[in-house]
Amino acid sequence: MRFFLAAILLSLSAHASAKVVSETIFFLEDDGRNYLVQRSMHTKYTGHRFHVDKHITRDDLRHVSPKNFKWDDSDPDVNTLIFNASGFTLIYPGEFPQSQLKTNDDGSLSYTSWDGERDEKGRYGFWFAPENYDRFVYSWIFPEDVEIIKYKANRKGTWIQRGNAVSYYGEQVNNLVFDIQYKVPPKPEPVKEIVTKTEIKEVVKVVTKEVPKEVIKVVTKEVEVPKEVIKVVTKEVEVPKEVIKVVTKEVPKEVIKEVVKEVPKEVIKVVTKEIYVDSKPKADNDGDGVPDVSDTCPDTPARAMVTIDGCALDFDKDGIINEHDQCPSSPPNTVVNKQGCKASSHADSDKDSVVDEFDLCPGTPRGAYVDRTGCSSDTDKDEVPDGLDKCLATPEETRVDKDGCAVSSTVEAH
Repeated sequence: MRFFLAAILLSLSAHASAKVVSETIFFLEDDGRNYLVQRSMHTKYTGHRFHVDKHITRDDLRHVSPKNFKWDDSDPDVNTLIFNASGFTLIYPGEFPQSQLKTNDDGSLSYTSWDGERDEKGRYGFWFAPENYDRFVYSWIFPEDVEIIKYKANRKGTWIQRGNAVSYYGEQVNNLVFDIQYKVPPKPEPVKEIVTKTEIKEVVKVVTKEVPKEVIKVVTKEVEVPKEVIKVVTKEVEVPKEVIKVVTKEVPKEVIKEVVKEVPKEVIKVVTKEIYVDSKPKADNDGDGVPDVSDTCPDTPARAMVTIDGCALDFDKDGIINEHDQCPSSPPNTVVNKQGCKASSHADSDKDSVVDEFDLCPGTPRGAYVDRTGCSSDTDKDEVPDGLDKCLATPEETRVDKDGCAVSSTVEAH
């Protein structure tokens, strides 16, 4: 079976200025072979048909938006989702086929997004018809311990690597193929120290000799050596700072403390089932001191003061963070310039009656209604601003013309 990763087909006519934007994000799993993928498509068309591999079933879909769609599994090669909307987003799992993921001599993995086959019209890889992608984004997010070796595309574009993620950005492209090489580290074997029954007996003897009887009853109750990982902590009275959890079978913390208190250091042996030590520092890509897993604002500017959530401070709430704010005590609701200060110029480049220094949307079309920040409103969300929109109640996601009125069209996505 062919591996249909993604392609988009528009079966009917469309407006010449329609923008076609596609975003694909792969979240690679630790084994380097399985993944969770997010596919998004947004155009000016009001209908899409999107095809996925035949082995992907309706139950495999983790997320679908819009929620209303039709499922067509009549094609022997692919399954199809049919949307009556100007865009869609899907999230579903998958596994790279062996024909497209090979293991190199050095143990690294090389993946190519094209299975080498073309359709009946010569199209291959990530394609769109009857026009090109206006903007195509293709990203991989790797586990932290995976080494990214190299990546390339067969079409001109820009690659950006941020931490353990790489992204391709292309414009006016089609029939795209991507090659990614990476290395997954071997998983370390768990440390095992098998405690023999003889050693346990010696521990019991020492504890029995030094600890009151009422404590001994609890400590020696059902002492067994499980087949799992067993570690013996010896000569330790205090728990190290690197967060060691000592889990003793059926022995309360109070009893452990009593044992440690009563038995001399040189003879202390606490039999534990599992000890976990996690001293690995957590990733902090923006360097603000808040780990990525807890960082609500992961792209905070360098040296910015942040909250416990990792977001930059803005004392006067004017939208300019403290580190960039030259007037950090602006009165509430003051519209400020890029330096965080009240503007003084009277220039108004887009003639919307909001001076440039106050204008947060300097390219507003002539005639559009704007607020005090110079930004236009769009009541029906059709990308035609109020004031220029002759059909203010167009249903959401309806394809419209330059006057904001509905234009009928249907598209197919594959």
